[in-house]
Amino acid sequence: MIRTLIPRTLSIPTLVILCGVTLSTLLIPSAQAQDTKREFAPELAQPTEEPTSQPKDLGVAGPRLDSTDAIRRSRESRLRRQSAGVEQKLIALIRRTPDSDPKKPKIVDRLASFYWKLAGDAQDDAYRGEEECFERSQKREEDIDRCADQRVADLRKAEEIREKAIEAYRYIVMTFPSFDEMDRILFALGFNFQQKQQNEDAKKIYTELIRNYQDSKMLADAIFNLADIYFATGDVQSASDLYSHVIDNYQSASVYPYAVYKLGWCYYNTTDYQGALNQFIQVIELQNALSKKRKKKIRLSLKKEAQRDLVRVYVNIERATASGGLKLIKKYAPERYDQLAERLADLYTGTGQFDKSTTVLRKLIAKNPRSYRVVGYQLRISENISNTHDPKEAIRA
Repeated sequence: MIRTLIPRTLSIPTLVILCGVTLSTLLIPSAQAQDTKREFAPELAQPTEEPTSQPKDLGVAGPRLDSTDAIRRSRESRLRRQSAGVEQKLIALIRRTPDSDPKKPKIVDRLASFYWKLAGDAQDDAYRGEEECFERSQKREEDIDRCADQRVADLRKAEEIREKAIEAYRYIVMTFPSFDEMDRILFALGFNFQQKQQNEDAKKIYTELIRNYQDSKMLADAIFNLADIYFATGDVQSASDLYSHVIDNYQSASVYPYAVYKLGWCYYNTTDYQGALNQFIQVIELQNALSKKRKKKIRLSLKKEAQRDLVRVYVNIERATASGGLKLIKKYAPERYDQLAERLADLYTGTGQFDKSTTVLRKLIAKNPRSYRVVGYQLRISENISNTHDPKEAIRA
């Protein structure tokens, strides 16, 4: 297991050698695939089928499309036609180019990258389509199921496209082992395996990259993604070791703040709540210290998530007071004070800390005595008191 291999001082070469991964067993899945003399001639991706028309319950009467929706659909249709043209040209070029031509791997790489982007776009469209489907519905349970089924079907199409990217990247690895950008190809292959939830395959690819390309610009990303795989499969200690390695060795990498954030979640899952709190605070401070230019490159949602998780972690720290929690919010999320203070009160209630919840709610009332939310706060205070004291006292509250 990774956790026995990489304390923070252990080198990456030691890690990957002890992993005992054989890349060839992954890239040659069958005897047929071993015939590297066969020219790479991919088939066109199947065009996305338009859903068949079926009667739908659209809820109250109203326009099905507005002008912006029509413009968006027109643009998407044009992009689909352009994508088909790009794919056809690349496939034709690949078929005309023998493997002996040094330009061949670059052409295949262009096709693989095209499929990778196409799969990502299709995946995003699937989730956006589910949201739009639900918004157009009457928002019943059956609508949730119907829209989810649509998402699953759309995601299946995205995975079919992603498999074509994997096929192309795999072909480059097997046929052109001396390709001068092999580290990038390996990362792309590992990433697409990871997106398909083929985590064992992705682990082997990332480990191969780490072992053989220690000067690669993709190294920090590969280690971070490997950590994500261990985290997703429940091996929190191995994930923690890898996130720590990124933090200690790649502070200028784009994944650095994400490693700091995910290490916080590793601490949370091992009940080191103070350690988790410190990590989330560090994420917020890192974001605040960035220049405006760099802030644009790092999703603002990371800071927002850290602010939200700050509150979630705080309620689990023994002897931490409600007033201390409010001071923490005021310091690290002043622009979201009321929202996160309410969340703090809810989390206290959810964890049975009713007196602390009441303290927070009363401070919110004192801060905004004329807010329309005061009535709701008072009701929640009564519920808190009824859970810990005589019901008559709750009425008086």
